[in-house]
Amino acid sequence: MNRFCSSCGSAVHLTVPPGDDRERHTCSDCGTIQYHNPRVVVASIVEAQGEVLLCQRAIAPRRNFWTLPGGFLEYGETTEQAAQREVFEEAGARITIDRFYMMCEQPDVSEVYLIYQGRSLTKDLQPGPEVSCAEWFAPNEIPWNSLAYPLVAEALVMYFEDKVRSSEMPARIASHPKGVVSAVPRRQEVSKSLRRSIRRSHFSHLKEPPDGYW
Repeated sequence: MNRFCSSCGSAVHLTVPPGDDRERHTCSDCGTIQYHNPRVVVASIVEAQGEVLLCQRAIAPRRNFWTLPGGFLEYGETTEQAAQREVFEEAGARITIDRFYMMCEQPDVSEVYLIYQGRSLTKDLQPGPEVSCAEWFAPNEIPWNSLAYPLVAEALVMYFEDKVRSSEMPARIASHPKGVVSAVPRRQEVSKSLRRSIRRSHFSHLKEPPDGYW
């Protein structure tokens, strides 16, 4: 948070403003309230010729781990525009957005994740400065043991399962309050072969996935 007021430069302190129900960072002189709201993160599951796009992070946190191309929503753009921009910035690919796929609320870090489904007409990639490598992966080639976040693994599993089960991709809502992702409504269990593959690789250091992970 900012220690000083953005209006007059005086120190700010935590107090409950009149008519409010929680503490806010408030200027001790002019009374300006600094509101801190959740950030919106936009990512995309991009497909081309049956393969999905993943980017290897070149920066902290989770450097060298793989994730979906994505980032924070900027002022003056829609979430769909942000999804397209992030894919181009991180992987050098221009994509078409087909549909909204998933929302995940993460109140523990005050972030809301929006995931779109898109497609690229070319498989040519040019990694940006925050990405060390961008590659296309078939479902059975995804580096489950090197994915940056549990949400990424959960979103990809849901995506592959939904593609098998339905001609129309559903919109998903998920919650991630304590580091564990769970779909709402709860999705059907992943296929046995896919679950075995994930357990062999993504959780190779454990006998079973963490409780509640799936």
